[in-house]
Amino acid sequence: MKKTFLAFAILPLFFGGCMKLFDSDQTAAATIQNVNPTQPSNPNPSGVGSGGGTNNGGGTGGSGDAATYTITVQDGIAHGTVTCSARAAEGDTVTLTAIPESDYKLGALTVTAEDNTVVATSGTENARTFLMPAKNVVVRVVFRTICESGVYTELPAGTNGTAGKNWTYVTFGLWPQTIKAKEVNVDKSCESKVIGAFTGYKGSDGEWYVSVWERAYHSSCKYSNGEFAGLDSYHRNRWFKVEPIKWRVLTNNYNGTGKKLLLAEDVFMVGSYYDCYDSNYNGYTTRKIDGKSVLPGNYEHSRVRAGLNGLAYQIKEDYRDSIQHEVTGLVGKGFLKFAFTAEEQAQISVTNLDIVSGEGDKIFLLNSQEVVNADYGFNSGAGRYPTDYAIACGAYRNSYGYGFTPWWLRCVGTNGGSADAIGNDGKIGYGRVNRSDLGIVPALCVEN
Repeated sequence: MKKTFLAFAILPLFFGGCMKLFDSDQTAAATIQNVNPTQPSNPNPSGVGSGGGTNNGGGTGGSGDAATYTITVQDGIAHGTVTCSARAAEGDTVTLTAIPESDYKLGALTVTAEDNTVVATSGTENARTFLMPAKNVVVRVVFRTICESGVYTELPAGTNGTAGKNWTYVTFGLWPQTIKAKEVNVDKSCESKVIGAFTGYKGSDGEWYVSVWERAYHSSCKYSNGEFAGLDSYHRNRWFKVEPIKWRVLTNNYNGTGKKLLLAEDVFMVGSYYDCYDSNYNGYTTRKIDGKSVLPGNYEHSRVRAGLNGLAYQIKEDYRDSIQHEVTGLVGKGFLKFAFTAEEQAQISVTNLDIVSGEGDKIFLLNSQEVVNADYGFNSGAGRYPTDYAIACGAYRNSYGYGFTPWWLRCVGTNGGSADAIGNDGKIGYGRVNRSDLGIVPALCVEN
């Protein structure tokens, strides 16, 4: 398979600056109520309107013989309510009003017709609307704690993502992602929490934010709100909201283990694969570990693996043997510890990997065979976009400030100092191991 060399500039390393997040809390669903003051709670079951009524959720009730359709809400959920009409006619605008309990927010809302097609909704925050189809519909809602837990939550059927709406997506763990909205007020006088390497501050919207020094890849980079990201030379901090991490379930039986394989939907971290690059291919940075020569691109002994799992690793900076030493600065500070509570870490399985000795890891990178597996949903490349937080940390963007960000893959390593990666075209390539502008897209396994 032909690989493309990713020859871009090198930026300062950020992957060491991970964060530990909040104490465990329960993500909970909602109690949803059908409210229609002009109709009984269980109107004419024949689907024929009794005439003249007004739909509380929007739209106008039909005449005496106008057909109406049911709006059913799921049972057995708590920590909030949703009000809507119990029935509506085709073409009526139905309004759904979410009312979360204190310390909760609307996490997900979908409307599905009885033939399993997803009905488009519009609106933001706690008010959503949809046009009633000529079918009965079901409303599904999840209320989530306000950034207090990244508990594993399967998103409703029809959720969109990198492989379209026919795949399963979940949220699990927490990480800073979206830049603060202009109307939100937060500063260092607000209520704070120590969150690993950072301190989080509660914004006026009740969400938690972390402040990050901007070091954008170049001056054309933009955040999701259209603002330009600042260069390192701007000497500017920006605030980013801590949010649940979205994952796609690639398979329910990874390598015959009977476990689900999850891959992050976005590039939300950047960092180098390894610290040192041997530009002359003369072996100066080749390490000796357990009597064997280890190349800079070797995943088992890489900085990126250490950063994902909070491990120590060996580094050699040049030809002098005395320079080889163990790096312990990432021990106990890895992504595993910072993104997940102790209870959530216990849900993540240890996965035996093809090029890692021992029992394996909980967090890992995919390899070049896995990212072209059509059964995993990789039919047209494996491109990933960066989050606002990753852009602030120097994620690669093209000269126009948009497009995919390249991201690392696990590999044995090549001579000199390169490692496999997905390029900004979504295809397999490779890059110098000390490039810190490449993305990190973690994978993990959980029990079914």
